[in-house]
Order: sequence, then structure tokens, then C-alpha cells
Amino acid sequence: MAMPTTRPQSFESLGQSGDLVEVRAGAPIDEVLELASCRLSEVLELLREQAEHDEGLTQNMLYVTQDLLVGAKAMVDACSGGLLDMKGRARA
Repeated sequence: MAMPTTRPQSFESLGQSGDLVEVRAGAPIDEVLELASCRLSEVLELLREQAEHDEGLTQNMLYVTQDLLVGAKAMVDACSGGLLDMKGRARA
């Protein structure tokens, strides 16, 4: 059985100029999911640290958090797309 791999998934767009950043097709799903998990852990750690202080999140921290979450979501989407592609090929 073939190792499941990602489907391409863009997550930074330049509008009409096209996509700037994407999860590439063909990456091993297990490695991509591990990286997505690490990104989500970074966000959780940042939020836990900020919850201990009364200052809250700065605008810069919000942008970093958003970037980490958007990237992690793209990785998960690329993995689920790859699994759906693999399932479709298995049925054919």
C-alpha cells in the first residue's frame, strides 16, 4: 500500500498574482501532521503564557498566532485532501 501524501494547499495569497505559500503535494502525511501539531503546541504555549499576565495579547502576538494557526490549518487540510485522494483511487 502506498504511503499517503499531501494534496497541494495554498495559504498565503497575493490576490490576482497567485499564491505565495502552499503546502506542497506529495509530502508524507505523518511528517506534515507532526509539524502541524508542533505549530498548534506553540500557539497553546503562547496563549497559556499570556493568560498568566494581565496585559493580554499584543497586536504582534495576534499576528504571530494567526500565522501559526493558518499554516497549521493548511497542513491539516493538505493531509485530509491527500487521504481523500488516496481513498478515491482505492475505490477506482
